[in-house]
Amino acid sequence: MKDSQLKKIYFTSSWDDGSVNDLKLLKLLNKYNIKGTFYVPKEFDGKGSKFSEYNRQLSDKEIIEIASGQEIGSHSLTHRSLVSLDEKDIKEEMAGSKIYLENIIGRQVEMLCPPNGLFDERVTKIAGDAGYLGMRTTKKLSFKLSQNKPFGLDVSIICNPFPFRKKDSSKIYWRRASDPIKGYGGKILSFPTIYFNLFSWPSFAKAFFRYVIKNGNYFHLYGHSWELEKYQMWNELEDFLKYVKEFYNIEYLTNSQIVELLNHENSNS
Repeated sequence: MKDSQLKKIYFTSSWDDGSVNDLKLLKLLNKYNIKGTFYVPKEFDGKGSKFSEYNRQLSDKEIIEIASGQEIGSHSLTHRSLVSLDEKDIKEEMAGSKIYLENIIGRQVEMLCPPNGLFDERVTKIAGDAGYLGMRTTKKLSFKLSQNKPFGLDVSIICNPFPFRKKDSSKIYWRRASDPIKGYGGKILSFPTIYFNLFSWPSFAKAFFRYVIKNGNYFHLYGHSWELEKYQMWNELEDFLKYVKEFYNIEYLTNSQIVELLNHENSNS
């Protein structure tokens, strides 16, 4: 076990888009007894190019398999950007997705992740009205539970190539090579202790996790299984999960369990 860690760290993960590669991810998470929330749309509009490794969507049977040990969350009905829709369509996307998934898994679906991480006040309000417990965003570098809200559950890091964007597992996409750094924004400059670990995703992930151990109490890893396949990052992810398991006093939770913690803190404040 590493470090003289006394405080509890809350570790969660989430995975978007409902690709069949989620089954491979499921086995990996279960191997290390790590919890995750899988955000599944009824329909997925991605194909070719960027989504070249998105072979097909999960079947109902496969969704049930994931739900047996992990959490299923809503990623809308059709994976359209919710902020571009009128309120009637937003309600249909949210309520319809909830009913669709609940009919498959036979229990409540409590979490929503808006497609592409885009939301506004309308989306947030309608999500609550539709009966969701919370909503996950794509805002990165969150490291304290107190930085989050039930309908603004932020993430820590994304599992995709870093620091350069790639076309596939071996070729860098030079025209947009800086996209991963831009995705974290200027906020990354607030973490000088990880500067020397920005040369690879495994190094960055471990450095930010150590930062959380020292300075925070919340780590949220997210990504897409089809990207893990496209960029062949399975070994990198497994190496990171093994590293995390070397630490003690880590509580592994689903996204909704994190939101329940936030609600409990809010009710006691």
